[in-house]
Amino acid sequence: MHVRPHYTALLAVTTLLLTACAASPFNKAALRDVDRRVTYAQALQNPDAVRNRQVLFGGSIVAVRNLEQHTEIILLVYPLTGWDRPNTSATPLGRLIVLQPGYLESMDFAPGRLLSVRGYLDGVRQEALGQSTYLYPVLQALELHLWPSEPEAVFPRFSIGVGVSSGHVGGAVGVPFP
Repeated sequence: MHVRPHYTALLAVTTLLLTACAASPFNKAALRDVDRRVTYAQALQNPDAVRNRQVLFGGSIVAVRNLEQHTEIILLVYPLTGWDRPNTSATPLGRLIVLQPGYLESMDFAPGRLLSVRGYLDGVRQEALGQSTYLYPVLQALELHLWPSEPEAVFPRFSIGVGVSSGHVGGAVGVPFP
């Protein structure tokens, strides 16, 4: 079977672009230190066993509290996609407190914005939530990624176009990036 060179090149470029869609926004070298086996449930139920472990969690911002030395972000945690974006179509796992040194602008880190965080687990904290108390895992942030606030799209998406003109056949593949 003979495959035309331009079809082979098109297939190679398409594969490369689809692979690029699954890239994490985090520092690639630092991601090697993340223990992706540590789950939210372990951080909540057995905090001493996973204390000081570097993890990657993400979710939807519930609230931001700017304090004297640091900012606390209350995050509704979701499972992460292959590119480390919170998957809000999944069931939320629970809430988490993210500690970030310094001040964060609460207008930028507004409720509902999606955030992914790389950091160290630092135990749990019990706080009031409505008329009851809630146990929050605490995460000391090393790296934050605030996702763009445009409507969430399903990725990867791609489109294929084919055209015929004067006996020539052409085509194109488009892949949007998150």
